[in-house]
Amino acid sequence: MLKNIINSALTLSLLVPVMAAATTFDGILAGSEVPVAAKGTFDNLCVQYPNLTVVTKPEPDEAGSLILVKPGNDPKCKWDTSKGWLVKSGMASYFIGKWHNYIFADRGTGPDSRDILVFNIKTKRLVYQDSYYEPLSIIVNKLQYWQTANILATKANCDQFAKSQQSGLNPQIQSLGQVDLRLDDLAFIKTGQTRCQLTQ
Repeated sequence: MLKNIINSALTLSLLVPVMAAATTFDGILAGSEVPVAAKGTFDNLCVQYPNLTVVTKPEPDEAGSLILVKPGNDPKCKWDTSKGWLVKSGMASYFIGKWHNYIFADRGTGPDSRDILVFNIKTKRLVYQDSYYEPLSIIVNKLQYWQTANILATKANCDQFAKSQQSGLNPQIQSLGQVDLRLDDLAFIKTGQTRCQLTQ
């Protein structure tokens, strides 16, 4: 699913005003910074910001892409690890956006639960990692997503329970939460809102 979204949005070279809405790019994390320009396809991208360029290329032997972060705006989009920082995001991971001092990678091989990874650009370190369910977005300085709740799904609390019996999918209660990106210590804080979803 993620592949189809990004592929359709970034197949052609795009030029976008810096102040445009981030949702101009389907597949790029909603609410994140808007690139000055982006070109390429899915796992072979060049995303240019005013002071940063992210170049990706396919992993040679497995799913996902290699992510290279280079200082400055590089319109040539050259893959040169001596001029940048190779992000250690693991297999089946993909660059999905930038926000202030953070870059974000999505990791996973299935359509349901995936991983969100947050890297600090200055320290070049992974500072936050969690599993999530869509939608994933940044809203007023906070990364927001759904997460599995420690609540058993029943007929009483799950409006999808009957469908689960017919489809063979698993009913799951999920909690909505947010990570305040302005804080030094990033942590998932539940909002109190829950939902029931069918998962594989």
